[in-house]
Amino acid sequence: MVASAVRHQRIGVLLYLGVHHFKRINDTLGLELGDCLLQEIALRLRRFVRECDVLGRNPFDEGRVSRLGGDEFCILLSEIARVDDAAQVVQRLDQVMNEPFLLGEQQLHVTLRTGISVFPADSEEPETLLKQAYTALSHAKDTSGAYQFYEHSMTEEAVSRMLLEQEIRIGIERKDFKLFYQPLVDLESGAVIGVEALARWQHPQRGLVSPAEFIPVAEESGLIVPLGRDLLLEACLQGAAWQAQGYPPLRISVNISPRQFVDDDVCALLGGVLARSGLPPENLEVEITESLLLDDASQADATLMRIKEMGIGVAIDDFGTGYSSLSYLHAFPIDTLKIDRSFVNNGTAGGQAEAILKAIVAMGQSLEMNILAEGIETDEQRRLLGGLGCHQAQGYLFGRPLPLEEIEELFACQFQQGRGASG
Repeated sequence: MVASAVRHQRIGVLLYLGVHHFKRINDTLGLELGDCLLQEIALRLRRFVRECDVLGRNPFDEGRVSRLGGDEFCILLSEIARVDDAAQVVQRLDQVMNEPFLLGEQQLHVTLRTGISVFPADSEEPETLLKQAYTALSHAKDTSGAYQFYEHSMTEEAVSRMLLEQEIRIGIERKDFKLFYQPLVDLESGAVIGVEALARWQHPQRGLVSPAEFIPVAEESGLIVPLGRDLLLEACLQGAAWQAQGYPPLRISVNISPRQFVDDDVCALLGGVLARSGLPPENLEVEITESLLLDDASQADATLMRIKEMGIGVAIDDFGTGYSSLSYLHAFPIDTLKIDRSFVNNGTAGGQAEAILKAIVAMGQSLEMNILAEGIETDEQRRLLGGLGCHQAQGYLFGRPLPLEEIEELFACQFQQGRGASG
């Protein structure tokens, strides 16, 4: 079919379809019902596609409808007038998919994400077109768009990500990743009450690499699991060392990524790290994202309850940027609500932004949570959050993320002053 399109100078497109958040459907309703849903999606796709178009496990096997992978399909549109027509087809397909699927007593709504490659413009080779459409689908998922046309720069980006992944792997082996520590302060007294341990990559050639560059690749590749395991142990060992040096007990706050939460036995990991480091569990706090609570709510709740039973604190990081609502928040054993910096930045402008900030603080107070504001950079922001009843804060006003030597200088200054005042 591709060869025919090339021979007759026609335009064709390959659509690579993925069911959005299908894992959540499977986890919630079970594998059997999930498979029934995929069969119904395939039937609906067959009815939708024109008679001359094809769906298939091998994407160019005429007359077949089946999944490419767990929740993935492809459609070959063999003859279209203009490339832009493919976008119209996807939009019509989305409308068709908006109709609920009825499976027994369940009524399910499904959203698709679509990657699009064009032949012969992108390639004349079926396998290459399939890879290109899959690459475009990955970009559509990353950007939360309904569809994405393939662009050659995507292949270049994929190669760059592969090389970066290899460098991360080597960096883990070489112990190039270090912890920086950002102070957590009590808003009323201004005293440092803990630190957030943040990963930094000291690359031998490039110097300090931004977490925004390496964390997404580490997460996607699974390398965040061994990296996070190493850094968690380092943070706990350091927290125990500070206590041994005579510093007041400090809260050590460590991020646990969604990939770690799913792929690693996080409770066994935490227990082992605490036993090895000697850090009291009440001095450790794990930070998780809002999205983790929804990806597998029942499993997340069970795991968080076990963490709480161990005496470890639990914080929701960057609150307000994800999907959480009051109904979700009250259902989980959360100790600390960390308000995302975007709300802090906009809150001092007054109006609706300040009203949203007030609502978030009030919600946290109603659930008897500790409330920490992220990204405080000015005295005005500090006064606003303190006045609203926020308990704690972190941000450049109190200190940037600092390497070990510099955070200890800050400790020495503060705690020496504290001892002098008490003496």
